[in-house]
Amino acid sequence: MISKYFYYDDTGNIFSSRTQALTSQTPCFFNFHDQFFQKQNWSCEPAQTIHSLYKQRAEQIRNKYDYLVLCYSGGIDSTQILETFYYNNIHIDEIVMVGAFSQDSFKGSDENHNGEIYTNCLTTLSKMNLPNTKITMLDYSKYFNNINSFTLIKEYGSDFYEHLGVRTSVSRLFWNDLDKYVNSPDNTAYIFGRDKPNMFYDPVHKKYGVYFIDYSYLTGVRETYRNGDTINFYTDPDCFELMLKQFYTIKNFHNQNLVSFKPYQETYKLDHNYIKNVIYNLKNPLSYLGKKSTFTFLSNKDMFMMNNKSSDMFKIYTDSLIKLKSKLNVMKTQPPIHSKSYFI
Repeated sequence: MISKYFYYDDTGNIFSSRTQALTSQTPCFFNFHDQFFQKQNWSCEPAQTIHSLYKQRAEQIRNKYDYLVLCYSGGIDSTQILETFYYNNIHIDEIVMVGAFSQDSFKGSDENHNGEIYTNCLTTLSKMNLPNTKITMLDYSKYFNNINSFTLIKEYGSDFYEHLGVRTSVSRLFWNDLDKYVNSPDNTAYIFGRDKPNMFYDPVHKKYGVYFIDYSYLTGVRETYRNGDTINFYTDPDCFELMLKQFYTIKNFHNQNLVSFKPYQETYKLDHNYIKNVIYNLKNPLSYLGKKSTFTFLSNKDMFMMNNKSSDMFKIYTDSLIKLKSKLNVMKTQPPIHSKSYFI
């Protein structure tokens, strides 16, 4: 299994794959460190400032691991991580940017969702003095000439979709093998910016609630690689106070500014600029906002696949979708599955 996370229902059934959970006759929940989070006190806002907690998180990771790799997408979440390390003089060993760069018709194009790399990542990095940080751009599409480049295809063939979590797009095959392409030593931390707080207002309890969505965590990235671990910078038991501070920062903003928040409306459905301005404060504002992928089956980064329909990769990809469709009995965007809720 790629992830240690799983699904379960209230009757005690456990489902090892998302497909099983979606075909269950009873409502299922996404297990995200449930045993830990259920024991925590969510009702008390941390006294520290949110940016002091960002710094504390960066120091915690630096002190635990020998080599730090920031997976930098050019989005708001990973840019805040980069700035936290950089402006607090906490060293990052390597910054990795990933895309199907060679598949665009010209450098700087957003045909395959590479626009944020060219416009945000490279522009921001050009303003920073990082002489001892390795800057790496990885073009995963070049490995598609040999489908056996990918471990999950070698092991499972067209059944690979069962082991990719939520999003079955082919770039996730690369993320499963990330440690093969990033030449890092043992005790490496692969740092990701997953995910902004997901909150809602419950009129029954008259409280704000929070939960976690499998979309954000089961994306093909392994929890543990042969030489290190995946680190969720914002959401992890190791940074519970940081998580809590983000939630309370949004809650307080709502209350102080009388922001309209409809019952059960999740924050991930609210305006992106609104969220980023509440919990982030970039010194290098982003000039480009890429389009979000609307399908779980083929991400914007993998649109080049539609121009390579005669390839072995396209064939095994479509075979996997046919199998998935037969199990779910429908071909549409898969719904997210939530964890249990916690109230603050």
